[in-house]
Amino acid sequence: MNVITENTDVIVVSGGNAALVAMGLYTLEHFANDMMTTSCGNTDKAQMKIVLEKGYETVKWIGEKGVNWTLSLGKFFDDNKVNLSTIEILPVVGLMVKDEGIGLIDDLWRVVEKTDIKVFYSCPAYNLIQDGNRVLGVQARHIDSFINFFGQMILACGGFEASPRSFGTSLYYDYPVVDNTLAGLAKKIGIDLDVFVDTVIKFNAITSPGNFDLFHLDGNCINKSLDILKSNWALPIDKVPFVAYGTTCGITFTYGGIKTDTAA
Repeated sequence: MNVITENTDVIVVSGGNAALVAMGLYTLEHFANDMMTTSCGNTDKAQMKIVLEKGYETVKWIGEKGVNWTLSLGKFFDDNKVNLSTIEILPVVGLMVKDEGIGLIDDLWRVVEKTDIKVFYSCPAYNLIQDGNRVLGVQARHIDSFINFFGQMILACGGFEASPRSFGTSLYYDYPVVDNTLAGLAKKIGIDLDVFVDTVIKFNAITSPGNFDLFHLDGNCINKSLDILKSNWALPIDKVPFVAYGTTCGITFTYGGIKTDTAA
C-alpha cells in the first residue's frame, strides 16, 4: 500500500518501489506552465487557479475515500523485471491510480457500495428538468417508463472510449509483430521490402554500439543524414528478433465535453 504524505508543495509516496525512485520537485509554477503550454495558452485561468490551490487536498481526499494511488512506474515498464538501484521519473507523471481508468472506476464503485446511494442501471438521462435557467433535476429513461430525479446534479460525459464504434476504429490491435529477419518482418506488416531494408542499413551505418538505458536520456543522437531524426538511444537495429510496433496518436486527456465554471 502506498502512503501519500505532504511535504511543502510536493506529494511524497512511500511503500512498494518508492525507495528506488528519484523524482524532482513539481512546483505550482511548473504545473501552471505545463497546463498553459499543453493548451497553447488556452487554459481557463480561473479554473487553473482552483486546480493549483485544491489539487493536493483533492488527491488526499480521494485517497481517504478508498482510491488506490500508486507510483506510475508500471505505466512505462514492468518494474518487477527491471533491476536498477535508482529509477528517475518526471514529477509530472509520478502519480497515478492503480490500474488507471479501470482501477479508478472499480475503486469508486467499492466506495459507493458502502453507502446508501442508490444506483440505477440501464437508465440513461433523457432530459433536464428546468425552471427558466435553473436546473431542478433530470428525467431518465428506465425500461419502459421515465423517472424524475430532483436535487443537485453532476453531469458527466465520456470520451470516444464510451462508443464501441469509435473505439474499434481508433485503436490498433494485434501488435507487436515479430520476425527473425527484416524481410519477414516487412512482409508481415505489409511495407515495401527494399525501402525498409535500405532504411535500416542506412540507419545502422550512422549509429554506434552502446547500452540501452530506458531511464536516462543518453544523448546518443542522429541529427543529420536521415529524414527522421533520432535524439536519443540511436543504437543499431541488428539483433533478432526484430519487432515492429503499431503506433497511433495517444489521447493523454479527453478534450471537449460539458463546459463548467468555478462553482461546479
